[in-house]
Amino acid sequence: MKYKEIAGMSQSELRDRRDSLRKELVLDRFDKASGKLLNTAAPRQKRKELAKVLTRLNEIERKA
Repeated sequence: MKYKEIAGMSQSELRDRRDSLRKELVLDRFDKASGKLLNTAAPRQKRKELAKVLTRLNEIERKA
């Protein structure tokens, strides 16, 4: 997801996306440990997206 897309999201949407990404990362860790993870680049992409979401949330909170 591009930062422009993230910047257009509301604060509640960003929180929901943050929570879902964290859950997906946990599931990816379990899949990797059990050998079921097919796309090994997926956790890295999700971590990057999570960082973008957290950055945007911090920007919003600092403005308020």
